[in-house]
Amino acid sequence: MGVRAAGRRARRRRNGERCEELLDRLTDPAGVGVTRGWPSRTRRSNGERCEELLDRLTDPERMASALTEVAARLAGNGDARRAESVVRRVPGAARRMRALVDVAAAFATTGDHRRAAARAVEAEGIARRTTDPRRLVTMCLRAVDGLVAINQLPAAVEVAEQISDPRARAAALTRTAEALAAYGEIRSATAIARVLDEPERRTWALVAVCEAQAATGSRDEAVSTAEEVLAELRPRRDARVRSSGSSGAGYSRVLALLRLSTALHTVGAAAEAERLRSTALHQVVGDVAEPDRRARAFAHLSIALAAAGAADRAAVLARLTSSELAGIDDRHSQDRARMRVVEAFAAAGHVAWADETCRAIEGPVARVRALTALASAVAGDRAWALLDRAEELIGTIDKPDDRWTATGRIARAGAVLVAGDGPDRSRRNRIARLVVELLATDGWIEAVPAVAHLSWEGFDALVDWLTTRNDGGPDENLGQP
Repeated sequence: MGVRAAGRRARRRRNGERCEELLDRLTDPAGVGVTRGWPSRTRRSNGERCEELLDRLTDPERMASALTEVAARLAGNGDARRAESVVRRVPGAARRMRALVDVAAAFATTGDHRRAAARAVEAEGIARRTTDPRRLVTMCLRAVDGLVAINQLPAAVEVAEQISDPRARAAALTRTAEALAAYGEIRSATAIARVLDEPERRTWALVAVCEAQAATGSRDEAVSTAEEVLAELRPRRDARVRSSGSSGAGYSRVLALLRLSTALHTVGAAAEAERLRSTALHQVVGDVAEPDRRARAFAHLSIALAAAGAADRAAVLARLTSSELAGIDDRHSQDRARMRVVEAFAAAGHVAWADETCRAIEGPVARVRALTALASAVAGDRAWALLDRAEELIGTIDKPDDRWTATGRIARAGAVLVAGDGPDRSRRNRIARLVVELLATDGWIEAVPAVAHLSWEGFDALVDWLTTRNDGGPDENLGQP
């Protein structure tokens, strides 16, 4: 017992030293070490916090989340060897399977199809050794990108067809069809889409097919597929109108129509695209009753119109979006809807609309998320000013989980800006201090993405730090979570 205790103390000491080293690397990768300039009591406080953090890293679920995040980022940044090493350390077979499919998708995104295939097939092997349908559908839904990227469709379909629940099986096959379309396997995607029993699933699979056809310049095929989707939607809409159907279904149809219109616009089918947008507008007015969904639908319509060059009509709908948002009675729901509209506008590059919507958000959680989305859509001093506004709100967030998530969003957005702005030490150190604060709380997992952007050397230290804490073995039962 004495030997074991001594070993644990030595390991703690090594990890504490590694943690201090990580803090210094994060704040100053050149080696000066900003933490060395802080008062000694502050450094001791950080050291103590790190010791507490190390003690908390024994929870297997949180450890698995951290290692999965790290492995996927390593794969996405081209460090295949370390990604594969880290993913092997995820404790528990089921958790390791989920990590493997995330890493497979990351490899597929970078074009490393060979490794994507290997990791996806490995995850498939784990899934096949269990009869838990939830685990099977999770594997299929999350690994399908990696499987399809290297033409492993039979494996994805085979696993999906083992799922006993019809809705889950349809979801897995729909995801397979969408991934096939995204990778240009249009014929196979169409074949799967047309055998899906659920009209809703079939619609979304065919929307993905239409987008893929438009991406290859196949105008006539894209128009034909769009017409097929419209034929699917009309009887469903008529049935729902007669039975006073749900607002959610109407919103979903609007999004499908707008995706089709954007696809057709890119291949020069302007008249057909305009007809789809007009149909979408009528569906918003007639089918979407809930104010938050109506507002988001009008926002997406304004984005589609702006992309088609109809700036005046787009501006009218943007103003209509604001009116709908103001009509939401519950303040929390209103803030959440505004936040989503800001994210949509910012992602589409409509910064002025996004900024106007953001200013009306009152709740600090939603406002921080909106400000970070807006900061990601601009650059330079303006982006940093938006992050300043977001950071000022952190202290007003009551719930620790919400506060950590908000801090993580700011740190991640700031780290991306630092990477693009160049070696601005003051800004780097500002974001690094947010990361350090996160690492010393139960919300430390929120810091991982920021570390990856902020300092590759610091990320290396974090990888080493996390992997030395993992005690999970490879022989755990598949039935364990």
